[in-house]
Amino acid sequence: MRLVLGFVIAALVVARIGSATPRHGLDESAVDREKDRSDPELNRALDEFMDLVAQHRVVIVGKKDCTMTNRVKAAMSEQGEKPHFIDIDHTKSDEAWMIQKALRRWLGYWITPQVFVNGMHYGGAESMEVCRAEVGLDVSAWEAWQTFRDAKSLAGIIPGVIQSVEYLVGGGEAGTIRLLGLKQDGSSKVVFAKERLELVDDASMTIRYTMLEDCDFSHLYSHYVGTLRFHPIQSEPSKSVVVWEIECVPLGSAPPPRPAAYVRIWKEIEQHLVEKRHVK
Repeated sequence: MRLVLGFVIAALVVARIGSATPRHGLDESAVDREKDRSDPELNRALDEFMDLVAQHRVVIVGKKDCTMTNRVKAAMSEQGEKPHFIDIDHTKSDEAWMIQKALRRWLGYWITPQVFVNGMHYGGAESMEVCRAEVGLDVSAWEAWQTFRDAKSLAGIIPGVIQSVEYLVGGGEAGTIRLLGLKQDGSSKVVFAKERLELVDDASMTIRYTMLEDCDFSHLYSHYVGTLRFHPIQSEPSKSVVVWEIECVPLGSAPPPRPAAYVRIWKEIEQHLVEKRHVK
């Protein structure tokens, strides 16, 4: 049985800018406290920048020719994100100066790049971890995709990993919020992951989910987006490769997730599908 496994953790490094914890959210009262009553232009810049960040899921402020900025943009693109990019070097000089001044007042420092996700500031490249694993399967991509897409069926296939699946909103389509009961390795304890499905696409066999805050993983990550893609092998249609990518911001000393550690999940799903095929 062929197994292809690749695991890459890209620690995107920039000058040390502190904790990965979001420093500031779009709280108008907090921004008001940062305003300088004697500088109306700066106040206007703060308001305009806050409005801009609120209009986009991801905003990156950086420089087109900055290596670290381009690494962050590439990491976001690989996760299917389309960040709104503000290129300081190619913005009108007076506007660029006001943006930098506003960010320096708001954040307490100025260095590129700066990343904002869902209205929260996550710092620069150093804060973001991108993890990736690839697993070769001896079943077709469509078989694997259909099985994984039905999360409730997984509880019966891999009960040693998934104990329960509850749909809180929706029924498995994009926008669904689900609660997964996960069994920890070497323990009978069950922890709960609350996820929102951002994308469920049969055509590309891709699912993307965001870990929500009110679950047992909230103390580990302030931002967590997972993407799974199922790729057919053109020369061998009965075989496939599943790619699992995770983009996250660990909190404190929390380690990055290890998607490669869950290879056994895919091998158990593979075994189930092979046995199911033989029964037929």
